[in-house]
Amino acid sequence: MYKLICIDLDGTLLDTRQRISAKNKDAIRKALDKGIEVAIVSGRPNCFTIRVMNQISGRMGHITFNGAYYRVANKTKQFPINPDTVKKIAKLAKKYNVRVFFKNKNLSMCTKSDPGILDYDQFKTQTPLKDQMDMLYNIDVDQILEEQDIDILKIFAWDTDLDGIRKMREELMNLDGINLYLYDEYFEMSSDQTSKGKAILNVCKDLGISAKEVVCIGDNYNDLPMFEIAGLSVAMENAPKEIKEKVDKVTLTNDQSGVAYAIENFVLKENK
Repeated sequence: MYKLICIDLDGTLLDTRQRISAKNKDAIRKALDKGIEVAIVSGRPNCFTIRVMNQISGRMGHITFNGAYYRVANKTKQFPINPDTVKKIAKLAKKYNVRVFFKNKNLSMCTKSDPGILDYDQFKTQTPLKDQMDMLYNIDVDQILEEQDIDILKIFAWDTDLDGIRKMREELMNLDGINLYLYDEYFEMSSDQTSKGKAILNVCKDLGISAKEVVCIGDNYNDLPMFEIAGLSVAMENAPKEIKEKVDKVTLTNDQSGVAYAIENFVLKENK
């Protein structure tokens, strides 16, 4: 019997227009009504996942920043990046003049101007005060970190200067203390003490359940750590072929309410 469902956001629960279908909402509520814990698991920060959860149910939990923070069934924990490692990354951001965001639960410090791709400020009033994120731009993060002790849960680098991105990424490949997630035009980092999979294992301990009782649904490479520990791993049809080859089941696409299909057919029927 499955007792915890972990669902990725982008490309999974959200469709290509960043919406949650009525079918997905209904299936999650059915699972919650059956006593199954349901948690969003995402690289996104709390201020974003909270807004999504508020559209579905206040009973949901969330694992954010690729596993660096979680709040599930009133159990909370965070795993910041080592401060010395953060300082090294800040110096590299300055060296290559790359737009880098240094984030924790309530703060994002960016080395350059607002790129216009984040919507945290726009929806700030829809987020509880404890989960609101202040966005600071054109910040000398290297200097700030020398003067203040700030826990950093995730670091995100995105810039139109792809050469700078490439050079910074190459230097980071040999840096200890981080998980480095690489994509075509950006990369992100979190502590090597956690991942989506490791965070879920910690949640399992808090809940007193086995990883075999966990269902994980996702679509991308940063979901692999949670697929590896899940009792049942489910990839979206829109996932890359390499991802679909590593999971137990493949559901419909994110535009076809694939999360609802997986919950209805792979979880609720199985639990009966």
